[in-house]
Amino acid sequence: MDAKYPEIKKGKGRPDISKYKNKLSKENLKILSKLVYAYDTLHLAMGYDGNLSYNLAQEGIKNAIDIIDWATENNVD
Repeated sequence: MDAKYPEIKKGKGRPDISKYKNKLSKENLKILSKLVYAYDTLHLAMGYDGNLSYNLAQEGIKNAIDIIDWATENNVD
C-alpha cells in the first residue's frame, strides 16, 4: 500500500490501518474489502488470537497478494 499511497507512510512509525481504509473507501471498495479481510485474518486472528488454520491463512494471503498486485501494477521501476 505504501507504493500506492506514499503520502500516508510519511512520518515516524507505522501508519494506522484506518488511514488506508479511509483512502480506499473513496477510491476502491473492492480493494478496501480485501484489505479489511486480510487485516482481520492475518494480523488480528492469526497474530493476536493465535488462529493457526491453514485454510484461513491461505485466504488471507490470497487477499494480501491481490492488494500487492493492485498497489504495484502502475508503480514498477
